[in-house]
Amino acid sequence: MPTRVVQKLAVALGWRMVTRFIPRILCMAGALLIGLAPANAQVSGSPPEVGKPDLQVMAPPTFEIGAHQVIRVRHGDYPPKARMVVRLVRAGGGADLNRYHGWTGPIHSEAVELGHSGHTTIAWDGSAIGCAPSDVRQTCPIEPGSYRLEVSIYASADVVAVPTLGGTASPPVVARGVSEPFLVAGQPDLEPLAAALRGQASQWVASLYVARGYWMGGRSDFFVNEGGPLRRDECGWRRDFHPRQPMTGIISVCAPASAVSSRGVQIRDLTLSFSDAPAWPADVINGPAAWEAALIELGASDLLAPEGVSRIEDRPESIRASHYRPDLNGWLVMVVTEGQDLAIVLVSDRGDACLSTRWGRKESSLYRLEREQFRCEQ
Repeated sequence: MPTRVVQKLAVALGWRMVTRFIPRILCMAGALLIGLAPANAQVSGSPPEVGKPDLQVMAPPTFEIGAHQVIRVRHGDYPPKARMVVRLVRAGGGADLNRYHGWTGPIHSEAVELGHSGHTTIAWDGSAIGCAPSDVRQTCPIEPGSYRLEVSIYASADVVAVPTLGGTASPPVVARGVSEPFLVAGQPDLEPLAAALRGQASQWVASLYVARGYWMGGRSDFFVNEGGPLRRDECGWRRDFHPRQPMTGIISVCAPASAVSSRGVQIRDLTLSFSDAPAWPADVINGPAAWEAALIELGASDLLAPEGVSRIEDRPESIRASHYRPDLNGWLVMVVTEGQDLAIVLVSDRGDACLSTRWGRKESSLYRLEREQFRCEQ
């Protein structure tokens, strides 16, 4: 084939290949240019998605509680009124939040104005955060554990970092981001575990009262004394309590060692064991049956309501609450009279009874049965 013909054929084939593949080449180049465009750049006339592709909060390294931290957030451009809130959240999610002691919440007290350079820094003391809403803003200490930082950017400056009860609703969130998990080290506060064991011991004693038919009035937090300190033994974490009179003995409550871990103090889902059950002294009057006999002996005509003569309803449900008073050597029993008033009757250990006082319907308080002085009316 002549050389001139070969050259013409090569040119024709080359142009055909160029015209065939140039659209793909241009498409690939365009995609590459779009991929290299700034995150909030306007491409082909479309409006930017503010902040969506470019929001990152840097996780601090492992640190001890109380070590000051500088939190860095990288972000895109936002309207001047936008504000940022950075919160400490558990890395385990809602399960850990409900299971372990330790607050989560904002690491700063006021919403933060965003830096113009696309980088915002927040100073944090590494020891306290804004905690759950109440009537006033307050801070709570953090506990050791595994956490993340969650950053939220709001559409306006009306956002409140640490809310209060009855406060205004937050403006819309325009972007969110979370950090990688990090560890907060330190000694956990064991007081919540100690308080939980006291509460369980008190409820256990209350159940023994109820088994005998005593009416507690819905309150069971004063059936044991404060108790000894937490201690470690083969059971785990143990604490001893003395029941309040008239019961005697020692109650030992034990929580497994796993109640305290590197994630902090677990205060829910505790598997507790009890030992050394308290005893009832033989000389203490034995519950509502004896009380009712004493009340009948007292005589219905002696219970005078302000409106006139009334009497105690001769049914067990007339007894609304009871509390043993060692200083009075007997039980203070709150009863409902026929006129729907409340009367307090002192039933001694000997089994006799006297009318102590009367309350209006809205003045009932089991706390008063424990604390206040009472004397029998003449």
